[in-house]
Amino acid sequence: MTVNSIEKQVTSAQATMGTRVRNFLIAMVAIALSVALVLGLRKEWALPIHHLG
Repeated sequence: MTVNSIEKQVTSAQATMGTRVRNFLIAMVAIALSVALVLGLRKEWALPIHHLG
């Protein structure tokens, strides 16, 4: 193995790790937004019921 090929492998591994971290962050944001949406809709639907009682 040459130094060049080792550097390419390290760079490739860093790029793969960066992609995984980015995808993980995107997934976390999507989950957080989904939870916020569901909770917001539940609160919106629950308000008229409380006003009737």
